[in-house]
Amino acid sequence: MNAFNYNSDDSLDAFADLLEPASVIMGDAELKNLLKSDQPRIKAVKYAIKNHKKEVKEILAIFDGESPETYKVNILTLPFKFMELLNTPEIIQLFTAQSRRNSVSTSGSATENTEGGGE
Repeated sequence: MNAFNYNSDDSLDAFADLLEPASVIMGDAELKNLLKSDQPRIKAVKYAIKNHKKEVKEILAIFDGESPETYKVNILTLPFKFMELLNTPEIIQLFTAQSRRNSVSTSGSATENTEGGGE
């Protein structure tokens, strides 16, 4: 896939173009469940392709450096390209919610003690 080899400005443009379609796909609760499960990743790929055709086509076109409007999907390479994306840790981390472990919750804000102050 070509998107990883863009120059800096092209990479920024590609990233901006990827945000919307990737957010739609990765915001799908069923897809999140499939990705978190012990099922083969290909099931998540199948689900995403069947349920998010427009977004998948747009993402693949961007990664191949082509226009989504004229992009031709190759049925032989489509699952492998999309699976490659879903196996890229940076892509998964970017669009999946990370659980906060060992976080400390506080309520209220720290303020100075105003008790016993003279008037």
